[in-house]
Amino acid sequence: MNHPSNDQVQVQVRSEYLADESTPSEKEYVFRYSVTIHNQSTIGLKLISRYWKVTDNQNQLQEIQGQGVMGQQPKIAANQDYQYDSLVMIETPIGIMEGSFTLIDEHHNYSLAEIKPFILAEPTQLH
Repeated sequence: MNHPSNDQVQVQVRSEYLADESTPSEKEYVFRYSVTIHNQSTIGLKLISRYWKVTDNQNQLQEIQGQGVMGQQPKIAANQDYQYDSLVMIETPIGIMEGSFTLIDEHHNYSLAEIKPFILAEPTQLH
């Protein structure tokens, strides 16, 4: 099902390599990503589902989809933010993550909030 893009919702993501959780010798690189969803509209929204596309440096693709985030379908009031943290593991020290959130507003209109690509990188890999 296709939904119109929602330009009233801005998504910002920060990623951080977790050295203590990673085991490079076993090709396990763990990253925390912190997501902030800004509802810039004049009506409330509910986050219905998520879709993530994670690609490592060897072009191995993981697709993650499901209802809500962190076991919830949060409501985001007009001009408010919602923030959460989660983890992802890839097999290389560098990767890219992108995706989208499906939202529904108070009038039962669905929309899609795009998540622009961001880098997952073990710090010594960046120049």
